[in-house]
Amino acid sequence: MDRPRGGELPGRGFAGLVALLALGCTDPAGNKDDTAGDGTPGSALPLPEDCSALPSGDGVRLGPEDTATLRETLGTAPSGSVFLLDDGTYTLTGGDAAHNLAIAPGVTVRSASGNAAAVVLEGGYATTELVTLGDYALLAEVTVAHAFGNAVSIRGASGARVYGVDIVEPGDIGVAVLPERGVYSDDAVIGCVRVQHVDRCAVSIEGVQTSGTRVYGADVDSPTCDKPGIRFGTGSRDTVVERSRVTTVALAGIALGDLDYAEGNERVYPDAACPDRALVGHYGGVIRNVFVSGGGIRVEDACGGLVAHASVWGGDLTIAFSEGVEAAGNLASVADSSASTLSGNLTPSVADFVDPAAGDLHLADGSAALDAGTARADVTDDLDGDPRGDPPDIGADER
Repeated sequence: MDRPRGGELPGRGFAGLVALLALGCTDPAGNKDDTAGDGTPGSALPLPEDCSALPSGDGVRLGPEDTATLRETLGTAPSGSVFLLDDGTYTLTGGDAAHNLAIAPGVTVRSASGNAAAVVLEGGYATTELVTLGDYALLAEVTVAHAFGNAVSIRGASGARVYGVDIVEPGDIGVAVLPERGVYSDDAVIGCVRVQHVDRCAVSIEGVQTSGTRVYGADVDSPTCDKPGIRFGTGSRDTVVERSRVTTVALAGIALGDLDYAEGNERVYPDAACPDRALVGHYGGVIRNVFVSGGGIRVEDACGGLVAHASVWGGDLTIAFSEGVEAAGNLASVADSSASTLSGNLTPSVADFVDPAAGDLHLADGSAALDAGTARADVTDDLDGDPRGDPPDIGADER
């Protein structure tokens, strides 16, 4: 997705930050100092649903010449600070102690141009974790390339957000939502990210013991990797994955819950359903309006959940060892061993899609899925944001 350039933004370096704070300047993202004393910024910049560029605004300009001090600057800035990275390559090959960018709580780091491809945080497979986000921090519209381990991690942080970020060939997870020292990472938002795993194989977006994480507009290109493109488990809860595309050869391109993965380390919720189950891989959660090409969707050891209007080619929509899961309006071969609620699903043929070999699962002329669905109040648009008809088409695309 091409993103237009933002406006020119004043202020440069740490001195610029100090000057802005002295003037009482607030940032365009709406992040303010924690006046309530509860660790939560006063408000946050709404992220576009259509993956368009963020609006331009004021902030402190930094460039590749500031790379040597980037870790200290971003890690010690007060909540509400906004940093705008000029175009160029930021060489972060000094290892974690020198070049892991731990972005402080409430801090926004984004490209000045709005062009993710023009601002490259380059790890050179020398720095394990390139970016770590604190509470309510935002990383937006940059490229994170060649991390030795995870490219972007949210560790023990609430409300952290990643938007419009391109992640290129990380050695491990592209975006990881993880607990840290007994603190869970909840309410994360991962919007409009692109993750490429071709030469190195790992899960592209993964959540462990997290509640309330939303993934939307993601594009996962992992055509030779046998790992899930998007996976949330270990007692994760209320995950939403929507309007996203995954290309993979994994059994599950998108997975909620997993028995072996969760065993012995699952998160437990006192108010959750299924109290008689000794182990739950995932509670609730929604997968809707997604393309999965080359692999399938798997819901395993789940307590509740919904898979609606997914289009799957190359694998099955599998529901196993679960209870209370609903699958409706999917253009997918459904394999259910859990007595789930199934309605309006259709097994696809190659003739249903424009170009399934290339991962284009938009509906072709004459598809049996056209106007064959049942309207749902919780699925009012499609993968591209187009409104649903009445009756709607089956699958993620509405013609």
